[in-house]
Amino acid sequence: MRPITCRWFILAATVLVIASAAVLAWLLPDHVMPSVGTPFSVFVQPGAAIWWLVLAEPFSYAPASPTGFAFAVAANGAFWLLVLWLAVAIVRGSVTRWWFVLAAPVLAIASAAALGLHTSTFPSAVINPLSRFVGPGVTVWWFVLGNLFSSTPSSPAGIAFAAITNAALWLLVLWFVVAIVRAIRRMLCASLS
Repeated sequence: MRPITCRWFILAATVLVIASAAVLAWLLPDHVMPSVGTPFSVFVQPGAAIWWLVLAEPFSYAPASPTGFAFAVAANGAFWLLVLWLAVAIVRGSVTRWWFVLAAPVLAIASAAALGLHTSTFPSAVINPLSRFVGPGVTVWWFVLGNLFSSTPSSPAGIAFAAITNAALWLLVLWFVVAIVRAIRRMLCASLS
């Protein structure tokens, strides 16, 4: 990583952690993970959801202890930093085939885990993002293997099919975004020369 990129990375991480801490401290506990979110709650929900999955006690919707608060803030900052890093990599054109090779198993494992958690009793603020993430794979599963009265796969074969399909569809979306950005970069380079 170049020194200037490292400085921007550290600055972005600091800003994201401070913003996460400020928003999480400002929101009331029942507004951190509501079923219908505001822009502020949507911003802190990734960190709050990770906190909820790892450290939360039953029937709690916001971290009350300093440890839980720090964990949620760090998880939220790391999530948004990862999103920012991916966006910068796509814009810079540094996404190669290896990204897709590495992303395929990560997406398949994340999809299988989300489908496994989807059947559990979690708050809607945790389930809704998971449902949106696995929605494409579940839709294909429903058309191919599902029956009239099932909404999500429950068998190991159904979960595996939906997870692999979901990973393939998200890889297709990533490839499409990378292709569009590359086409725009080529057009800009051609118009500037």
